[in-house]
Amino acid sequence: MAKLFSTKLGLAINIPEDIAKELDLKKGDDFKFMIGKIDGKPALLLIKDESQQSNEKVEAKDQVRVSERELMLLKQITALKSNERTVKNIEAKLNNEEKETLNDLLRKGFIIKFKKANEEEERYTIPESIYEAISNGSYIVESAPADPIDIKYRELMDNGYTIIESENEAVHLSKRIEDLVKRGYILATRAFDRKYYIVKKELVERYYKKIISLLKESEYTLEQLAEKLDIDKRMLNAILVQLEEQGEILEVKKNVFKAV
Repeated sequence: MAKLFSTKLGLAINIPEDIAKELDLKKGDDFKFMIGKIDGKPALLLIKDESQQSNEKVEAKDQVRVSERELMLLKQITALKSNERTVKNIEAKLNNEEKETLNDLLRKGFIIKFKKANEEEERYTIPESIYEAISNGSYIVESAPADPIDIKYRELMDNGYTIIESENEAVHLSKRIEDLVKRGYILATRAFDRKYYIVKKELVERYYKKIISLLKESEYTLEQLAEKLDIDKRMLNAILVQLEEQGEILEVKKNVFKAV
């Protein structure tokens, strides 16, 4: 157990050798103090100041290892001011995927929930060593194996649409985009061909007037319409499925459409 004793400079703390060894503490190390609560009880945290070592070369085995998602979220949080890092404020900004990443970071200890004694709200704080690594670029981004859900999610985010044939994949992706669907930013429909067509609303709105105008003049096949609009057939098909679901157009026969 650590003990306090008096010196000419004030109170000092005696840390047992076994603990000092385990935490790699050495004589002359600098510390920062933080007062807070642990399990509802007042607590004094000693945080080792490693800023003096920030310019030293860091070996690969000592570098912080993070996924691309974790790195993006850590950078997002470090960019916030201290008073903006409340649990309530940060979680309100995150979608379902980012919340999963946040939980991963909490489990790894890269982010910590902390509450100061004089404050009512909990905050997220990043340990000094992690903060320094992210600030100085002393990290390794680990490449994860290709996940079909990640691929579909990225296609949706980058291209504005995706088409899924597997019901299992559709269920997993729907969980990730649930908030965006509820807020109307993303439209999702299962068509007669049993495929799932998922499209950003803004993409449908971008081509809506042109498509309706053309289909009011005449019937068009998918290929003819794609050529007229100069867009990818797969993207156009995803848009047409949404317009048919909304009752704006009809597929009079396979891949032939007209306006209602």
